[in-house]
Amino acid sequence: MPQFWNLGSLLFSSLQPNSIDCSNDSLLPDGHRPPATSTPKINHISSTSVLTIPSNSRCNKTNQSKCKDEITVVVANCDGVTGKQSSIENMLTSLNPDIFLAVKTKLDDSVYNAEFVPSHYVPFRKDRKRGGGGVLVATRENIVAEPLPEFDVESELWWVKIFLVASKTLIVDVFYCPPDSSLECLHEFNTSLLKVRARYPDAVLKLGGDFNLPGIDWSSLSHIPSKAKK
Repeated sequence: MPQFWNLGSLLFSSLQPNSIDCSNDSLLPDGHRPPATSTPKINHISSTSVLTIPSNSRCNKTNQSKCKDEITVVVANCDGVTGKQSSIENMLTSLNPDIFLAVKTKLDDSVYNAEFVPSHYVPFRKDRKRGGGGVLVATRENIVAEPLPEFDVESELWWVKIFLVASKTLIVDVFYCPPDSSLECLHEFNTSLLKVRARYPDAVLKLGGDFNLPGIDWSSLSHIPSKAKK
């Protein structure tokens, strides 16, 4: 199962960005930090992971359908999206996420969006080259969103701003740190993150992707002595 973020009581806007009131933060979940999880292998899509952020929604959680005031985000390591259109479409149809984050897309500008993502999703892409790298954030077509290229760095990272009704702005980031990368990859991520926080101090930030840091115990924020890359 892919990774889920459930953000209670944050409603999408169908209005233009300049007409949205982002001053009310009373509906935001408070103090929820997701645990990190492993990435089990599944067919076609290289790896995905599962977590849930508790929401303030009053919906009945025994009902498997998504509450209308929740935002769901799926994160997947795709290991290339070309040739996997049916697998990606089946995943998005069955899970029905509002936002889809993908790493290792392995795309260049010769590949059209329609070749790998359903038409009711709008992808914001950072391509590298065919056969390597690349990340994207895809949002449902009814969501008002815009990319934030001013915070781009050389590393595999891409920011997208999501406009919400009666709430703070939500900024989503997808990030990929290759297993053989140097610390410079994380330094660039940190620099970009600090710039986003300085520019949008009141925004809700959600980060997803694959950090490839097996030497960190994320539940205690400590090192695991038996693991590599501490």
